[in-house]
Amino acid sequence: MNADRVLRELTGLLRLVREIERTEVHGRPHPRPSTWAISHLGMGSVEVGLAPLDVAEGVAFADLDRVAKSAVDGFDTAEREDIIPSGWSTDAARCAKRLAGRLGAGVDTGLTLRLLVGGEVQRTVLVTQRAGRHLRRALSSKHTSVGSATGWLEEVSVHGRHTAGLWPVRGGGRITITFDAEQLDTFKHALGHRVEVVGRLQRNAAGQILDLRARDVEILPGSAPPLTDLVGLARRAGSLPARPLVTGILRGGNRPRRAAPVGR
Repeated sequence: MNADRVLRELTGLLRLVREIERTEVHGRPHPRPSTWAISHLGMGSVEVGLAPLDVAEGVAFADLDRVAKSAVDGFDTAEREDIIPSGWSTDAARCAKRLAGRLGAGVDTGLTLRLLVGGEVQRTVLVTQRAGRHLRRALSSKHTSVGSATGWLEEVSVHGRHTAGLWPVRGGGRITITFDAEQLDTFKHALGHRVEVVGRLQRNAAGQILDLRARDVEILPGSAPPLTDLVGLARRAGSLPARPLVTGILRGGNRPRRAAPVGR
C-alpha cells in the first residue's frame, strides 16, 4: 500500500467532512471547524476510524452525526446523478470530485463508505470514479441568466478576487458570489444579514446555482440574525461522549487506490 496515497485520501476525506460541517451546522460558516482523531488504525487493507476530537464552539455531537450522514448520502447521490448532492456546497462537491476522481471503478479500487450508528452499520456506499465524473459534470456551467438569490450573507473576502458566501434561505449549499471592488462597502454592510442578491447566475444542467456575479444587494427587512448566532453561543456538546463516525478501508494492488471509509 502506497503510504502517500493513503494520506492523500484521508486528507481529502477530512476536507470534505469539514466543508460539509460548514453548511450542515446552522446553515452558516463556522470560524473554527471541529477537529477529528484517529480512533483506530488497522493494517493489511488499511482501515482508519475517525471520531470527533474537539467539537467546535456552538456545535453538538448530533450536528456531526448529520455531517457523517450527509457525506455518505451525498456520495450515494453522486454515484447515480449529475447533480450537487443536497446540503453540499460547490466547495464540498469539488472536494468530493477530487477524492473520487483518484479512485478506481470497482470494489477493489473504490472507497467503501459505511455509516455506523451505535456500532451498527446503517448504510454502505461504494464510491468510485463514476462519482467524480458525475460531480465534474454537475460543477460545469450550462446556463447563464439574470436573476436573484436570497439567503444569509457571510464570509466577505478580498483575497485574489472579491467574493462572499450566501447560504440560501430555502436550504442547500453555499453559493459563491463575486462582486466588484467598488461594491465592497455595500457587501461589508450587509454581512450577517438576510439579503437578496441580483446578478448573473450560472447554473448546471440540473438548474443548481454554481456562481452569482452580483449587480446589486439588498438587505431584507427583519434580517438581523440573533445575537447568539453572531457570537457563537449556540448549544454545546456538554458531556456527551465522542463516538466514531467514519472508518476508512483502503485497498490497493499493483496500482494502489484509496478504498473505503466506514462511518461510526
